[in-house]
Amino acid sequence: MVPLAAAGWGAAWLGTGGAPSSIAAAAAGAAVALVVAGWRRSAMLLTVALVIAAIASTAFVGGYRLRHGPVAQLAAHEAIVSADLEVRTDPHRIASKGTTPTAGVMKAVAVRVEGRGQTWLVRTPVLVVISGQHLEQWLRLPVGTRVAADGRLGTPDRSSDVAAVLSMRGSPVVIEEPSRGLRLVERVRAGLRRAVADRPPEPRGLVPALVLGDTSGLDAELTRDFQTTGLTHLTAVSGANLTLLLAFLLTVARWAGVRGWWLRAVGLTGVIIFVALCRTEPSVLRAAAMGLVALAALGSGSRAAGVRNLAVASLILLLADPFLSRSIGFALSVLACGGIVWWARSWTAIMNRWLPLIIAESIAVPLAAQVATIPVVAAVSDRVSVAGLAANALAGPFVGPATVLGFAAAGTSLLSETLAAIFGYAAAWSAQVIIWIATIGSQLPGSEWHLSATPATLVWLAISSVLAGLSLAYVLARPWLSLLDCTVSANYLFCAKVNTNFELPLSSNPFS
Repeated sequence: MVPLAAAGWGAAWLGTGGAPSSIAAAAAGAAVALVVAGWRRSAMLLTVALVIAAIASTAFVGGYRLRHGPVAQLAAHEAIVSADLEVRTDPHRIASKGTTPTAGVMKAVAVRVEGRGQTWLVRTPVLVVISGQHLEQWLRLPVGTRVAADGRLGTPDRSSDVAAVLSMRGSPVVIEEPSRGLRLVERVRAGLRRAVADRPPEPRGLVPALVLGDTSGLDAELTRDFQTTGLTHLTAVSGANLTLLLAFLLTVARWAGVRGWWLRAVGLTGVIIFVALCRTEPSVLRAAAMGLVALAALGSGSRAAGVRNLAVASLILLLADPFLSRSIGFALSVLACGGIVWWARSWTAIMNRWLPLIIAESIAVPLAAQVATIPVVAAVSDRVSVAGLAANALAGPFVGPATVLGFAAAGTSLLSETLAAIFGYAAAWSAQVIIWIATIGSQLPGSEWHLSATPATLVWLAISSVLAGLSLAYVLARPWLSLLDCTVSANYLFCAKVNTNFELPLSSNPFS
């Protein structure tokens, strides 16, 4: 399945490119694979040819519809239109830079567009950019709201998954409120924010990010600290979130005596709750698929079975949404899940000889994901987090409690605000430890390296990551060596604290 997934990824990337040369390259690849399959009588090559043809065709048709529909045609002329929009994602604020004013962005589906004397009924994805005095009104719109507004259409990047960029300056006119189910989801999300409302600003913003991927409450300084220490993946909806939630639910269900198909029903319910709370966006569905693969790999099965399941999940996701092939988030999810599948289970078993299972697993999962994603992160950011491995290992035992307690706070907010506040308090305490780790780690001398993301550098990083993954098994199998590393790290932290005059802000104390 790995060659099929790789072929499907390449075909989706070429098919969504939009350029004639990309389509020609995909067609040539399918034709060559088909000819060689007939010559060698190879079922594998025949399947590769069919996968390339199917996914490239799906990607081309989807891209053609985006780039040649009425909305795209109006965008090519930068037309001013009146549109009815259905909000699909939470609006996000973009901080001002220099003379650039503060703005907001969100994705929406245009269901009616009127411009240049004509009206079309469509269902076309657009990227909405809002600025001006009505920005706050747009930022308060919940997902699922249908609004009417006037704006100017612009052309997006050629390989974008939206048909146009719609710039808004006026206020939105609400046509229809979200459905009852979406209103319930919004109540639960708001309940989590209320449960941590009386906590200090940093954990108050981090808990919703850990649980739901809601980064609207994170300040810029904390975001930079997480980037420096390689902890940014914690603030995005990922398969790790679902893995932690399902592991907790299934453990509780087993303790309660649930077995067989009822246990599968509990897991399916957990997936549905996760997808509903985190929104049914492509990134969330991707995270759900990867989380299920990672959970299966941790529970049972060989490495080969885990890699095969990962390849199947990737292929299905690419067929459903070929534009994922151009998403950095998708690449990071696949690599992180691959690292968990290949290393986390064996590392957990090794550390379980001298650590409790829950702690061993909490350390192994983020550590494996961090090692596997180093080359892609470096390619995107032109830097490598030297403190990333240590930061992920130290933060790992606190990510699970913060996430699970955050989900508990969100769920119980429908029943009791007091009980939700108790869970929120505990989640904020766990999140505060992660904040301390990120803050201290980011101020260490040489905590990150800045480098040019050349092919030679990325190959060197990939080889180094593999060697690091192989050597970590040797280190983790020896408690004295692991404790020695922790001692050296602790001394390094202390020296860095003294030499840089680092002070832990009292306002970040969860008990203040």
